[in-house]
Amino acid sequence: AGAVARIVIGIPTYRRPDLLRLLLQSLVDEVKGRNLHIIIGDNECGSDAPAEAARFAAIWPRVECIAVRQRGISQVRNALVRHASVVMPDWEWLIMLDDDGYVTPGWLDRLLDAAQRFDANLIGGPVDGQLPSSANIFARNSVFAARKRYATGLVPTLGGAQNLCIARKTVDLVG
Repeated sequence: AGAVARIVIGIPTYRRPDLLRLLLQSLVDEVKGRNLHIIIGDNECGSDAPAEAARFAAIWPRVECIAVRQRGISQVRNALVRHASVVMPDWEWLIMLDDDGYVTPGWLDRLLDAAQRFDANLIGGPVDGQLPSSANIFARNSVFAARKRYATGLVPTLGGAQNLCIARKTVDLVG
């Protein structure tokens, strides 16, 4: 079902073109054969993110970069949700990734399989955050560092909006 599902991947970014490039490269094998569109929400409104999108378009032409002038991650994510319906009005799944992450082989199939198996509205895939040994006390004691990893199934909380799959029915519920 994953190969025929209508999927949009939304990627907020702000001044991290090198990390964005690594994320996009990690998506190459995951997007092949999919009905999938990638939107990059550039909160810098600069030239680096659009250049990365243009570079990636040589591999996957269904990618675009939109400028989001209102500052803040929530504003970018909201813009990505709105724009998903512009590029793919009948999308079924909107997946949020962050520009400082990357995916591993088989990631998308596992995410969509869990979504179907549990008839989920929201699917939070694992995010393995690795802090450098030089990380300060604030980083080591942050929400990021304290995230729990749960077994696949219903969970009491999601670990954030990185690697988050949103079912269309969820957006329809909240408007």
